[in-house]
Amino acid sequence: METLFAAVAVDVRVFDELTYRVPEHLLDSIQVGQLVHVPFRNQRKTGVIRTLSTTPPDFDPEKIREVLELVEVEPIVEPAFISFLNFMADYYLVPFSEVLRVAVPSSIRTDGAKFYTPIEGATVPRDLVDIFESIPSGGEVVADIRKRSGIIFSKLADLESAGAVSVTYLDLAKVKEKKEKFYAAMDGESEGKLGAKQREILAYLRRRTEPVSGTELRGVFDNPYSSIKGLLTKELVKVWEESRYRNPFIDEPGPRKHVTLSREQELALDAILPTLGPDAFSPFLLHGVTGSGKTEVYIRAITKVLEEGKMGLILLPEISLTPQFVSVFRSVFNDEIAVLHSGLSPAHRFDQWRKIRAGEVSIVIGARSALFAPLKNIGLIIVDEEHDSSFKQEEGVRYNARDMAIVLAMKVKATIILGSATPSLESFQNAKAGKFTYLEMKKRAANQALPDVELVDLRESARVDGLEHLSEKLSIELTACIDKGHQSILFLNRRGFSPCILCGSCGHQWRCEACDVSLTYHRSQESLRCHHCDFIIRLPEQCPTCANKRIGPKGIGTEQLSDILSANNKKYVVSRLDADTGKGKKLNEILKQFREGETNVLVGTQMVTKGHDFPNVTLVGVISADSGLNFPDFRGAERTFQLLSQVAGRAGRGTLEGRVLIQTYDPSHFALQCASTHDYHSFAEQELERRQKFQLPPFSSLIAAKVESGRSETVMRAAHKWASIAKGFVRREKLSGVVVKGPATAPFEKLRNKYRWQVLLQGTRKEVRRVALFTQDAFEEQRGVKVIIDVDPVNML
Repeated sequence: METLFAAVAVDVRVFDELTYRVPEHLLDSIQVGQLVHVPFRNQRKTGVIRTLSTTPPDFDPEKIREVLELVEVEPIVEPAFISFLNFMADYYLVPFSEVLRVAVPSSIRTDGAKFYTPIEGATVPRDLVDIFESIPSGGEVVADIRKRSGIIFSKLADLESAGAVSVTYLDLAKVKEKKEKFYAAMDGESEGKLGAKQREILAYLRRRTEPVSGTELRGVFDNPYSSIKGLLTKELVKVWEESRYRNPFIDEPGPRKHVTLSREQELALDAILPTLGPDAFSPFLLHGVTGSGKTEVYIRAITKVLEEGKMGLILLPEISLTPQFVSVFRSVFNDEIAVLHSGLSPAHRFDQWRKIRAGEVSIVIGARSALFAPLKNIGLIIVDEEHDSSFKQEEGVRYNARDMAIVLAMKVKATIILGSATPSLESFQNAKAGKFTYLEMKKRAANQALPDVELVDLRESARVDGLEHLSEKLSIELTACIDKGHQSILFLNRRGFSPCILCGSCGHQWRCEACDVSLTYHRSQESLRCHHCDFIIRLPEQCPTCANKRIGPKGIGTEQLSDILSANNKKYVVSRLDADTGKGKKLNEILKQFREGETNVLVGTQMVTKGHDFPNVTLVGVISADSGLNFPDFRGAERTFQLLSQVAGRAGRGTLEGRVLIQTYDPSHFALQCASTHDYHSFAEQELERRQKFQLPPFSSLIAAKVESGRSETVMRAAHKWASIAKGFVRREKLSGVVVKGPATAPFEKLRNKYRWQVLLQGTRKEVRRVALFTQDAFEEQRGVKVIIDVDPVNML
């Protein structure tokens, strides 16, 4: 019989694949994606089978150890999904085990436990009767059953195949399954007397045809448990526990509104719907202006894919900022939906994952991590606001969820829709090149006009006393807007009271001790805080350099702007939405108050730009449009255009006309000019021409080697060494298409007590990967030095 070798991803950080021989007794049952136990050094480790092959590895086969046993008979990861994870690991130059940690919850991998609950009256294999009867009625961890009985996992799994046990997973490290007690009346009469409440409860249970939960009993009877305890003792009531999912939704779905499709929506759906039946990769770029009805196109497409018996995945950049989007989908699909995002508690995330794996939902909505939801038979993937940089993971495996969603759609042969009012230039160029089908919706769904946008030159604009950061024009229009009973949004992409504190005598500036940035002043807390490492100190009373007490804030943040507006005009009922105020339930409270008209001015950072629909907003003011243009990042113009276009799209979405005022010191900049005329195509044409001239993405690939160390001299030497190896390889291999830029200090030279340098590889995708792989292997690890390889970096700071 031919020898079979398994490449196993063990839950340890190693780049080399660990190869094991498959023992003869497992040859007929072993599969890619199964969970197995393997020997690792002198321990037993859990791993996932990545590949199976008859080709022996290029080292002594006699040294290869055997797989010990199967932990899961059924694959915990589908083979097609393993192929997708393999691609991710190879593309982002990280170990497969690192990708697996991101994709599969710890409760399924190693840290938690498979849990068996016996099913009363089930048919049990004869050789497992003793083991089955030893399992407590409330269930038991499978590993504990195995340890107690000595039986192997694969044999124990016959209980699953026979339908004798229900299977769940417990995350022992973080959260347990939610259990709830249920009660039902039993036949028979009491031999003793019953109290009045006991008689009431017993009568209530006997009237019910279904078991009654403890939650329901508490709602009907005050403090029922002492009475229930007596009924249980008299054997008039029985009790048991059942698993219950926690509800991750804060609000109930709103009513479903009747929607009549526009001609542009119909044309988009005419192109998309025919692709949802066949198993074929079909990519679309849906470019629709703000308010054009992209969400309705998504709903109709999801409806069709469900009719085809397939499932849908929807990725949003920050789902916690778009409760309205989720509410609209729930009004249509309700219990068909699961959500996955970082805003959920561990308990909610765990429950949602279990529901998806059990096949109890057909649609998953979530942020980056929802890409790894255990959906089977995916027919449609939607990436909404596909341009958003939040899709890029900035720690651990630095993947871009938008790009990997495209790869996943290719692997499972599904349709994918990338939707945006301001598509990324990478996606737009792919559409121009014919790789994506381009669909454009130029008009708003209800045929409302796009808001009128005016650039206000701050160099020449007068100011109103008490409102120095607002031009006279914006101040006048804001007052007029509120006087009409309308609402306004003021966008300022800087939180806190002011970005820094200065000594008025010597100019001393308070800076973070761990980061190369100034401390932001938060007046509500009378503190100075670093927004990178969260270092915080109380506001000092005097300057540490000259002992002068003339210290004060410079610049403006959302906290100061909202305070100034509230103090200036009693008609302004101001709410603030930023990272300080919009956490958890507070976010929904702020949005609800504004939507219901309890506040009339919403001041905020880019959180106010994220897909919100406020029909009564007729004025949007941008306090400073220039900050993004001055960042040392080649994407600065693109981000500025996208941000301004998105926030401008919040105005005039109802029956009222909208107006946008953008304050700037550089009104001639092409990004601002194009934003003011809603002209995406003109912006894209000019920016793509510039990118092509300098061979920047999407006309080349970038890989950043980000070097970090706690010592400035150490990181400098390490960065020079890394760059030297890369440049030497480029010369030897004559890779004329690759440019090695740097080493150079990062724009933020120090963050979280780490000094930072970086080296950029720029060129064709194939060649920059060759350089990065060689350099990564040749670079000798140094104590205290960390080199992070960032493929397709989005954040250049």
